[in-house]
Amino acid sequence: MYDIGCDFSLPDLALSFIDTSNYAKYYYVDAGTYLFRQGNSNTCTVGLQANDFAAAEENQWVIGGIFLRGHATVYDMGARRIGIK
Repeated sequence: MYDIGCDFSLPDLALSFIDTSNYAKYYYVDAGTYLFRQGNSNTCTVGLQANDFAAAEENQWVIGGIFLRGHATVYDMGARRIGIK
């Protein structure tokens, strides 16, 4: 996690996921969702964190609460798939 001044402007994020038909679907997270003001100060915490998956064969991301609270998700364990709306 990183701390910055709350007056610092950060962009909205666009995440794309490729489905089984090789179609990219884009989901957006606005900056107000991933910035958290610390009390009454002018310091904000950026709710994104880097991870080092050195053993992974491909890039991997952990999509957590900051993304999930803005999108409805359905987990279908039997079919091994996740639906995001």
